[in-house]
Amino acid sequence: MKNIILTVLMFTNSTYAETVQAKISGMVCAFCANGLEAKFNKVDGVKKIDISLEKGSLSVEFAGKIKLSDEELKELITSNGYEVRSLKRLK
Repeated sequence: MKNIILTVLMFTNSTYAETVQAKISGMVCAFCANGLEAKFNKVDGVKKIDISLEKGSLSVEFAGKIKLSDEELKELITSNGYEVRSLKRLK
């Protein structure tokens, strides 16, 4: 019985997780990536952030039902001086 309950709880929590991937132009150094990471880490609901300087990409995983709109995500990125080339949401 414990295994069944645990499985249901794990499934329920993962249902609300959402990941957003963005392609970004303008990041040229590790300082750029660190600054953007720090900005996203201040946002409520951000569970994990991964920035690839080499690929010019950003991946943000949100926990729970808290998430940002596409416009809010773009504003966070562009306010740091970078251009958003694409934005994609994954479940």
